[in-house]
Amino acid sequence: MKLRPSCSMCLNFDAIRKHCILLHTDKTLDDKKSAEKCSNEGRFVRDINVLPSLHNYFDDNDPQADYWQQDLSKLPKDENGVPLFVYTHRGTERAIPANGDVHLQGDIFTGVPRIYTRQGQREAIRELGVDLARIEAEKNGVPLTVLPGEELEQGMDMYKKRVSSIKSMWVHEEGKDGLDW
Repeated sequence: MKLRPSCSMCLNFDAIRKHCILLHTDKTLDDKKSAEKCSNEGRFVRDINVLPSLHNYFDDNDPQADYWQQDLSKLPKDENGVPLFVYTHRGTERAIPANGDVHLQGDIFTGVPRIYTRQGQREAIRELGVDLARIEAEKNGVPLTVLPGEELEQGMDMYKKRVSSIKSMWVHEEGKDGLDW
């Protein structure tokens, strides 16, 4: 199986807004043609934390895809031997702790809750804004790490409305009540 890059694997891809930051154009996660062109022209920058997905190996309707499983064997593991991954807008990623104080605990089915990871906190800040993201982090006993350039992030209305209309926490509602991707 040959790995074919897609926009989801490139650091220039904004997965929340589905937009190429470098080319200023809208893209999709599984856009392999654009990724191949960028790769040939030296613009594709591989995000090493994003795990290749089904669409990176198979074309649509390829019968071999029915038997494919994502390889989690090379990921770091928690003290129970569970691979540390997180589901983000990009797909499945290697879970990176949000900061030095965060201890990651994996779940083989749902991964690490996003708010505990660097990637998840970036998404929380982009989706909810700094203030709401901080509240959600505090509810889970984890400090929110705000990176330079994120201090003024106000969030996106569609995510903020969902959080305010659902009375429970952002992090615990993943996969429920329409908050899954």
